Amino acid sequence: MGVSGPVGLHSREMIFSVILRGQLGLVWPPAHLKPGGCPPDDGPCLPSVPDQCLHDSQCPSGMKCCRRACFLQCVRKVSGKGPSPPCPEDRLRCLSRVQHLCSKDSDCQGRKRCCLGACGRDCRNPV
Repeated sequence: MGVSGPVGLHSREMIFSVILRGQLGLVWPPAHLKPGGCPPDDGPCLPSVPDQCLHDSQCPSGMKCCRRACFLQCVRKVSGKGPSPPCPEDRLRCLSRVQHLCSKDSDCQGRKRCCLGACGRDCRNPV
């Protein structure tokens, strides 16, 4: 027995809309996003390490799901505003000594973020 009439059509349209929004990432602000920011990460890229979380809701209280060099991990959150826009990815290898020009976002001017690059942390425009 199928659902007919305007109620059935409306329900199907709503379900399709929710599925489409989920597929396109057009969902309302996620409830699984915790306040606070991620600490800087100066660790080396360890490609063999799998992601340990996908969103903040999978982390214990006081922790956020943050990008480390090459994977996601629950880490203790840092106080501050909500999530920052992501840093640009740097796939280069450094041939000189690693040198950090900043240690946190507040060391940078304007909207720039302190991002880990091939040769250390520096201030960059977020993506």
